Amino acid sequence: MKINKQKLQLAMATACMNPYDLCKAVNIQYQTYRRILAGNNCKPATVGKIAKALNVPVDQIGDMDEEHSDDSYENSLSEYSLDELLDEIKRRCRK
Repeated sequence: MKINKQKLQLAMATACMNPYDLCKAVNIQYQTYRRILAGNNCKPATVGKIAKALNVPVDQIGDMDEEHSDDSYENSLSEYSLDELLDEIKRRCRK
């Protein structure tokens, strides 16, 4: 199973986590994180742990085959400008 790099980074920003925080929360090595980010496959359980640590559904960060892809998350993001998304991330990080 693969993880979408951009979706993962957006979820991490929303959760106010950096890569080291995520690795610690999920109990994976930083090298594993880098391999996942590079587009290598990982175990479904690892994707589940990452999603749980970021408090997002698995399909929000998972990179599914195009024929099975549901772009509802990406479409929901397209409603907002980049500035609006960044403002929301900053707001959540201040909590």
